[in-house]
Amino acid sequence: MAAPARVDLRLRREQNEGRRLRPRIGGVLLLALVVACAWQLPDTIRSLRLDVGTARDLTAAERQSTPARYLGVPDAVLPRAAEVIPETATFEVITGPDVDADAPLALAGIRSLAASTLLPRRLTGDPATADWVLSYGGDLEKLGLSFTRRVSLAPGVVLAEVNK
Repeated sequence: MAAPARVDLRLRREQNEGRRLRPRIGGVLLLALVVACAWQLPDTIRSLRLDVGTARDLTAAERQSTPARYLGVPDAVLPRAAEVIPETATFEVITGPDVDADAPLALAGIRSLAASTLLPRRLTGDPATADWVLSYGGDLEKLGLSFTRRVSLAPGVVLAEVNK
C-alpha cells in the first residue's frame, strides 16, 4: 500500500509545480507586451504629431476636400453641387465611363462621399424619385427622365434637375 501513496504524492507535487508556472508564464507574456508597446510608443506619438500638424496647417476648405482628393474626385465638384442643390432637395448619383477620372476609387466612392458631404440633402436610391441627379460619368439620357436644367461641374460630371 505504500507504493500507491508515493505515486499519488508525486502526481500532486507535479500538478502543483505546473500551477506555479502558469502565472509566471502569464507574467512574462504581459511583460513582453508592455515592452513591445513601450518600444513603439515614441514612433506612434511622432506620427500623430505629424498628422495633427499637417491638418492644422490646412484651411477648412482643404480639410473638407481631403476625402474627395483621396478618391480622385475633382475638388470643386461636391462644394459646387452643395451650392446648387437646395438643402431640402433629394438627389441620386449615377456613375459611368464618360468621366475623365484618374482614380478608379472615384467611381466606387463618389456615391457615399456625396451622401455624407451633401447633407442635409437626402440620397434617394432611385433617380426617378430624386429632385436632382449627379452624373459622374453616367449617361443621363439612359434614365428616361427629362431635366429642367443641367450644370457642368467638371469634365464628365453633370448635375441635372429632374423635371417633375
